[in-house]
Amino acid sequence: MTENNPSVKKHSFKKTGFDLTLSLIAVIFAGSVFFLTHKKGLGPLPEILLFAGSIPLAKDIYSGLIRRQIPLEFPVLFTLLALSIMNRMDIASIFLLLILAGHIFRLLIQKKVQDSVLSLAQYLPVTAWKKIGGELVSVSPSTLLPGDEIIVKPGERVPVDGVLSGERGTVDESVITGESRPVEKIHGQKLVSASINIGSPIQVTVTTSSSQSTLYQMQKLVEESQRQSNPLSLFTTRYAGWTSVSSLIVVSFYYLWKKDIDQSLALWISLVPMIFAIIVPVSTTIGISLLARRGILVKSSEVLENVTKVDTLCFDKTGTLTQGTPLVLAIITNDNKEQILDLAASLERYSEHSLARPIIDLFEKTGRHWLPVKEIRVLEGLGMEGTWEGHQIVLGNRHMFLKKGWDIPVYLEARAKEKEDEGATPVFLGWDHNVRGVILIADRLRPEAPQVLKRLSSQGYRTIMLTGDISGVSRNIAREAGVLEYHAELSPDAKVAIVQALRDSKKKVMMVGDGLNDAPVLARADVGVAMGLRGVDLSLEAAGVVLVRDDLNTIPILLNKAHTTFSTIRANLYMASVIHLCGAFLVITGQIGLLGAALLHQISSGIVLLNTARLFVERTPRETLSPEHHSDQA
Repeated sequence: MTENNPSVKKHSFKKTGFDLTLSLIAVIFAGSVFFLTHKKGLGPLPEILLFAGSIPLAKDIYSGLIRRQIPLEFPVLFTLLALSIMNRMDIASIFLLLILAGHIFRLLIQKKVQDSVLSLAQYLPVTAWKKIGGELVSVSPSTLLPGDEIIVKPGERVPVDGVLSGERGTVDESVITGESRPVEKIHGQKLVSASINIGSPIQVTVTTSSSQSTLYQMQKLVEESQRQSNPLSLFTTRYAGWTSVSSLIVVSFYYLWKKDIDQSLALWISLVPMIFAIIVPVSTTIGISLLARRGILVKSSEVLENVTKVDTLCFDKTGTLTQGTPLVLAIITNDNKEQILDLAASLERYSEHSLARPIIDLFEKTGRHWLPVKEIRVLEGLGMEGTWEGHQIVLGNRHMFLKKGWDIPVYLEARAKEKEDEGATPVFLGWDHNVRGVILIADRLRPEAPQVLKRLSSQGYRTIMLTGDISGVSRNIAREAGVLEYHAELSPDAKVAIVQALRDSKKKVMMVGDGLNDAPVLARADVGVAMGLRGVDLSLEAAGVVLVRDDLNTIPILLNKAHTTFSTIRANLYMASVIHLCGAFLVITGQIGLLGAALLHQISSGIVLLNTARLFVERTPRETLSPEHHSDQA
């Protein structure tokens, strides 16, 4: 498809830039003729050149009308037509010259943004080493399909997303996450496209086609975000349209009063805000593209604007505040421990829950075969059940067995309670109406969590932990992380209800979760943030933001960049409005005429574009402003 073809987009930028440059040259020549020679002996050539210079504006107007929109280039063309009728071709050439210069400056900013996105594609290798019949064959990554086995040699990049088939490996994911430190991977962990293998050769099982790889989806998301509007953008466009109509009315009355066509046209030039058309889209595109380079994928400018309104942050526990790599501490039973593990793993292999992985990993190390468990059922927030050799097998938390009326033996309950107080999560297993054992699993807090949560709290954000885990474990994690408010033993529906209650109380909620088990609550929040690479699909509709970089420090970075972007937008709107009003005052009081109005108009545009370009300068998370400082959202 052409819309995702980098060469097509580069050609489009070159074509537009070439057209604008030719137009600029034509207008410069025409203007020089008008000012220096008064077109003596040149006939209609200067007018023809001036007309040719306005063709890019005419194209923009035509494109807008095709989309049933009235573009803000229309007042520019109207102004040029009026100047031509008044035979003020010298002023028309200066005005068009400045307009085209502004367009070229805008194009340079947009190209810088586009290049930052398209440059991602250069990190993908053009060949991959596929295992076919015990041999390595060089193939194009576009031919790889899920299930294929490939080898990534030292120094090479992973061509498509996959999982590590071998025991372990070391990769550099900086292209995706912005973090250049080596990342250790173990068997079964995800490897993202464009990661560099910095260790020994690794074997990878392909999980996605090249068109669905992480890097491709990152590029696609940023490209799509440029075509989407947000409330502030829509407001600005309407405001600019309303201002243009109002200006025309004001200028008409001014002309009837003064009977001075030159000053009336100067007033029109001063009042019409052409730059308003690009203030919001250019700024938000810069913000979104810079975040993408840090491994933070914001799916639209509307989502970015919503981030600035957030005052409450809710965090899931497992895989969000914790590292998401829990381990089996112990298996407690009076029966056969091997049978308890085999049955639990044979059920959990059909689950995507974070507690399933440690049980499966422990089982796979034994080398034993899966048990043929059938009729699998997943009960949200409770556990799983199935049948094996005619027995009903049940695996889950306490509530699962209480709901079924199965009693938990005193010795199992006592040991489970003891380990819960130490931060472990119990997973009970039973069959034939008897609880036979408990598997104790523990996760570790992310090392950056306390610092990040402390920073967010100090900036005025309310932080809450929402988890389906038991109270004892949740209390320990909340205490270690520094979360003062937490809710434990929640079903997915209960999490949704809490977030909805917060929204009903006029809170703006950001929910941070893993994107799989938390999809419903992510969708209900004002801003849903899916964190990390563990199985998260970048196209996940429930999440407005995907954190490819598995690090809580990305939350302050996201908040900071969103606030910086929209603070810049508001500043640009205020500056442009003030300069235009000052220009109108100077025209009305006779301080400036047509030329002065044209120059002042473009000075306003230049200041706005220069201020917008400042967004390319990265700022540290310490500069994040508190939500109280952003209560005046436009």
